[in-house]
Amino acid sequence: MKEPDVGSKISVVIPTYNRAKLVMNAIDSVLAQTSPVEEIIVVDDGSTDDTPFMLERAREANPRMSQVVRYFRQENRGQSVARNKGLQEANGEWVAFLDSDDIWLPEKLEYQLRALQEFENEAGACFTDVQFMGTSHDRSTVFELRGEDGRGLTGLIPDSVGLMLDRAGTPPVWVPTLVTKTDLARGVGGFDPKLRFGEDEDFLFRLACKTSFCFVNRPLVVVDRSPAQGRHAGTNAQWDRVEFRLEQNQYRYEKQLRLSEGMPRWVRRSILKDLRSLHSAWANWFLQNGHFGKSKEAISVAMKCWFSTGILVKYFLVRISPRLVRWLVSLKSSIRKACGV
Repeated sequence: MKEPDVGSKISVVIPTYNRAKLVMNAIDSVLAQTSPVEEIIVVDDGSTDDTPFMLERAREANPRMSQVVRYFRQENRGQSVARNKGLQEANGEWVAFLDSDDIWLPEKLEYQLRALQEFENEAGACFTDVQFMGTSHDRSTVFELRGEDGRGLTGLIPDSVGLMLDRAGTPPVWVPTLVTKTDLARGVGGFDPKLRFGEDEDFLFRLACKTSFCFVNRPLVVVDRSPAQGRHAGTNAQWDRVEFRLEQNQYRYEKQLRLSEGMPRWVRRSILKDLRSLHSAWANWFLQNGHFGKSKEAISVAMKCWFSTGILVKYFLVRISPRLVRWLVSLKSSIRKACGV
């Protein structure tokens, strides 16, 4: 393919934590791009393995890596803080993010720069499809799972906010596929340090409030879902706690509701429905842990967020027979686990 005529410098930000070997694969995939990048910013989030040593040795052995890779180390403060450090240090007009356990296919940036050139007056960000690896059941791409693989090779998403509020199934946009203007990413505040779960969706929502997205309909990013990679380590170890995920999602949805002031009514309606579902999930969690009073409070809040017949029935059942609802919730959870859902 011919080099796209964009004349723009791209900075690539790679946060990492205890993935010495994997981060080298991620860096190699960036160096192999058909549209060369000028800088790769690796932010080590307090690794305790051989990450610093391996990076230094690789830079000494590879002149290209020595010229391009910039390495920063910080205390273990989470991926949001690490990405923000990279964003702060980025010199390029455009910035792209890559997780240290994922890789890019060689033509990823070239296709995206072409799409951004095609929609240069309309889109300030571009994403691609994703191919999963690492587990036997992850054979599809994101676009296939969402029924969007029939799109053309490139296209424009004028309503990017609507896209980001579509939470049915697999998320539509993954940060490791994203290329966006550096000033835009900084202008929306980067990644929220208070979020250790769902920080990608939060960032993408705020970005979508400022610009339209375009896409490349090819799986140009390979995302590793191997269970043995220890991705829930360090500050992310708390991901395994249900209440932590609920707290993080509540913070994120309430933040989105504040940001949606002045937006079309359907935007706020969508967020309020998300909050209804979240408080209903809180009610389930309180029931399973024997906190019947708090469960009643949570389902009352869910009712106030957005009314539905289902939530009304649950409201009365929780008040009349919370133990019955707890049994039903536990039964449903057991069925889901048995089905692998």
